[in-house]
Amino acid sequence: MQDMKKILIVEDDPKDELLIRRALKNSGLINPIVVANDGEGRLMRCSRKMAAKA
Repeated sequence: MQDMKKILIVEDDPKDELLIRRALKNSGLINPIVVANDGEGRLMRCSRKMAAKA
């Protein structure tokens, strides 16, 4: 089975997060969803992870 890419949602409003989740579900996507509520912190972690891969 092919490794599915994760979908990252960075959203601090729980209502908006729910709307995004519903839209993804209704579109038929079955990818795993990861939620971050702190955009700045998530961006820093992603940047470090990408730098480690380089």
